[in-house]
Amino acid sequence: MFDVLAIGAANSDFFFHVKNLPNPDEEVEAISIDKRFGGSAANFIIGCAKLNLKTRFLGCVGLDSEGNELMHEFNESNVDTSLVQRIKARTGRVVILVDDNGEKAMAAFVGANNLLSEQMVSVEAIKSAKLVHITSLSSDSAFKAFVKAKSLAKENNVLVSLDPGHILAEKGFDCLKELLEGIDFLFPSRNGLKKLTGFTDIKSGCKALSSLVKTIVVTLGPEGCFVYSAEKSFVVNPVKAQVLDTTGAGDAFAAAFVYGIIQEMPLSACGAIANRAAGISLGRKGARSGQVSEELLLKQ
Repeated sequence: MFDVLAIGAANSDFFFHVKNLPNPDEEVEAISIDKRFGGSAANFIIGCAKLNLKTRFLGCVGLDSEGNELMHEFNESNVDTSLVQRIKARTGRVVILVDDNGEKAMAAFVGANNLLSEQMVSVEAIKSAKLVHITSLSSDSAFKAFVKAKSLAKENNVLVSLDPGHILAEKGFDCLKELLEGIDFLFPSRNGLKKLTGFTDIKSGCKALSSLVKTIVVTLGPEGCFVYSAEKSFVVNPVKAQVLDTTGAGDAFAAAFVYGIIQEMPLSACGAIANRAAGISLGRKGARSGQVSEELLLKQ
């Protein structure tokens, strides 16, 4: 039995570090360039593995050098890759510009990721985990795979969490209703919640989703997070963090929150350790370098 199965994207990330993000039609000089690995689902599941959870990944990577490198990192992190599909397509790539304040601009080539299909999702795979975590992809076939995974999870009493990211959140409530219904834990950003519901007010946005989603955890950046459930709602204060790079902080947050759920911690404790994980991630460059160990996460 696995603790967590993640379904979604795995990418190669190319970081360009700049003093300031460019305006339209403006060119800026890159101070340095780094190649790292990313993809929201891949970041999340490696974060879970570093927290000593037993992990599994379902997604598509290309039959290319980037795909080989991603598979190697999964294996080195003790993530089960038996469900990974190697596809005759280019592995996803993302170009990320990061400025001196840690803010970023991104351009994504989704590539092999979007070839995920519902045929790749089996009841055996879903039943193998205590919790299934879904992250955003843009293709219709991937969306159908997500809906199937969620439906199979609910039929088999498996918890489901969803990080909609920008891609799914922009589809809006009506397009996502089928996927949202029955989700146990939803992790939108403040802006993502607004895109999903149309509400600027956080409580109003959460209330609009509460008939479909059991617990909504809204990331608020430097203000911490807001947890909303049928029983109660509350803000969890942030930790102080030096911001070098915001890339992957949301994935580190979700991984730590899910760790808390698997450990049967109360929601307030889940929010506290998730804020801590995000704070540590913000102080490190790259999506994966910011992931934390179980010992560091629980250190008081």
